[in-house]
Amino acid sequence: MDDIKMVIERKKKLFLGAVVVVLAIIAILGYAFEGKKEPRRVAFDTKGGGVIFDHRLHVSLKNTMCSECHHNYEESKQNSSAMKCRVCHYSKKIEISEDEAIHKRLIGKNCIDCHAQGSVNCEFCHNAENFLPIKSPEKVAFDTDGGKVVFDHLTHASADGYDLGCDSCHHDYKPEKKKSFPMNCRRCHYNKKYSPICEKEDTHIRCIAKNCVDCHSDVAEDCEKCHKE
Repeated sequence: MDDIKMVIERKKKLFLGAVVVVLAIIAILGYAFEGKKEPRRVAFDTKGGGVIFDHRLHVSLKNTMCSECHHNYEESKQNSSAMKCRVCHYSKKIEISEDEAIHKRLIGKNCIDCHAQGSVNCEFCHNAENFLPIKSPEKVAFDTDGGKVVFDHLTHASADGYDLGCDSCHHDYKPEKKKSFPMNCRRCHYNKKYSPICEKEDTHIRCIAKNCVDCHSDVAEDCEKCHKE
């Protein structure tokens, strides 16, 4: 009787050992064949600035094979990412035009057409975890009929109560046909709802009853800070 129990116990141990070995082999094979994970987006440096390449979008295109982009090339000739793009984007059908806005595709789409399922604000693409920083200074000086005007980008981008997206100001236009700066401002500032620009008021006073100290409290302690001469 004891011999039978010993045989049964031995078979159990052998069976469990075999199961462990099989599971270990499966795990090792799975890890070996996993390969590199496909990147979703890759950032390239080009003469026109940074460009985000959407790998998933290109893979989903009809009749696109991996070998069309991942072909063999000489190490000494891999310094031009633009040339790789132009393997496909050199025909009129899918041409990349340097004259068009960076975010606009030639097929007539803008950011919302591709990002309809997600957020369409600037921070969705331009943040610390993503690739491209926004190349816009906080303040820009423009020449107008009444003199220089300082445009505060941060104030406008974060205006409370107003639904301002990038395309509210950065809309498509042809450089040779762009409107004057005052007309661009008046797109919003010609209606009382948007605190209109008061041309007859002092240059430093806003229509919302603020003066220089309200905005420059950290630096505007005396006139000479701004008016040195």
